[in-house]
Formats: sequence, C-alpha cells, structure tokens
Amino acid sequence: FGPSAPGGGVIPDEELARRDPEDLAREALQAMDLDGSGFVTYGEFMAYCAGRRKQQVVVHFYDLTEGVAKAVSPCLFGTPVEGLWHTGVVVYGKEYFFGGEIFYDKPGETAFGLPTKALRIGVTLRRQTELHDFIVDELRPIFNREVYDIVYRNCNHFSDTLCLWLTGKRLSTEVLKQPESLMNLPMAQFMRPLLNRWLGNIDGGDEGGHEADEAAGGGPRGAGGQRGSGGIGWRGQARQGR
Repeated sequence: FGPSAPGGGVIPDEELARRDPEDLAREALQAMDLDGSGFVTYGEFMAYCAGRRKQQVVVHFYDLTEGVAKAVSPCLFGTPVEGLWHTGVVVYGKEYFFGGEIFYDKPGETAFGLPTKALRIGVTLRRQTELHDFIVDELRPIFNREVYDIVYRNCNHFSDTLCLWLTGKRLSTEVLKQPESLMNLPMAQFMRPLLNRWLGNIDGGDEGGHEADEAAGGGPRGAGGQRGSGGIGWRGQARQGR
C-alpha cells in the first residue's frame, strides 16, 4: 500500500516493478509522519492502515480595516496592530468560517476578499464527514446568530475551537483577545452593536449555496451564505448525500 495508490490502497504490481523501493518507502513515511519528525509512531501507522490520510489545516486572516488599523494603531492604542482580524479555517479544500451562521466556501474566495496572510496550524487525520458531524452536533448550538458577539463569540473563537478539534492547537491569545482590548476605546463601545449586526448576520443568495453544495459532493447545505458560500444549517441537510 502507499500514498500513490488509488485511495491510498494497494500499489499495483506494475508500479512496484518500475518504482524505486526507497522512493516508495520515503513516500509512505512522509504520508504517515504527522509532525515531520522523520519517525512514525504506532498510532500513525495504524491510522494510515485504517485509511486515514493527513490533511493540512491553515487559517486565513483577513484585516477588516484593509490596512487602516496598522496605520492608526500607534496613535489610538499606543502600540502597533497588524490588523483587525476575521479568520477562516481551510481544510479539505474548503474554508470554514462563522458569521452568525457557519459557512464554507472556496479558500480565499469568501465575501471578505483575499486573505491578508495565511498561517499553517498543522495536520488532521479526521475526515470531512466527521467535521460536519462536529459542526452540526457541537458547534452550531453555540455558534449561531442568537449568540454572536463581536467580543466574546466571534469568528476567531469559532476558528480557535475548530483548530483545537482538528489539530489540538489553538489561535494565539493576541487574536482572541483583540476585540476585548479594543472595547476599552469609547468609539469601539459605540460601534459594538453595529459590528454585531454586520459581522453576525452574513447572508447571501441561493446561487452561492448551490455552488458550495456541488463542490462538497452533495454535502452540507443550509443557511446559505455570501456569494459563493454554503451554510451548514440543519441536521438533515447537513448530513444528506454522504
């Protein structure tokens, strides 16, 4: 078996005959090695034999001020701020994010435009169907329009929870605590209800949801989303077509 075999299964005899055994062994080791240590644990080996394949997990960061925060932060906050962040988690070829509902879209093509930066968090052995179960059963009850709050339950808290479940790693405290720090400013207190209404009520048309549904192979679809976004809405819809 090996990473180049269809579905990661048994390699055909013809390929075995023409491939260098050392190259095959190196490919298999790389596919099984989760932390890049050059060694494979028993758990990693068994996960590979069970058909689990590692998936990269990346966080996209979007500066909601489009560079303004970086320019004015020394005057307003007394310290440089790289950006005011919205985040989305990229895995399985989709970008998952929270904006009142939980959405997914093509990476880097969400309503927030191009990401300002991307941070590789790690890898996961979980399957996409397991992720959708987790979102429906565990995340949607605590991440929805009714509870959205720009300070205490925003997109970054969602990304942090998702990264922790996927990889065991979290977003930085600086990102998670940033809105709380900003609330010390009188203007931020005034803007808080407006920001909640804007960032906690992302919505869009049917065309975007349909596009995301097709890309997921008939998977999650529900609340709709921004242009090109698919919402993971209700249990029945989120689990259809698996």
